[in-house]
Amino acid sequence: MVDVWVLQKGSKKRVYYQVDGQHNTGWVWRGYLTKGHNPNESKGNNPNQLPEDN
Repeated sequence: MVDVWVLQKGSKKRVYYQVDGQHNTGWVWRGYLTKGHNPNESKGNNPNQLPEDN
């Protein structure tokens, strides 16, 4: 994780995390994340993995 931004409009707040991977960077909304273990972490068939990461 590189940076955290809190955006607020009125009383609503949203937290975004800037992430920096080996080949990709981007922003993730905290509400999108779920608690738990990634079942595809050590598998080669990770559906979230981009082709250039192989």
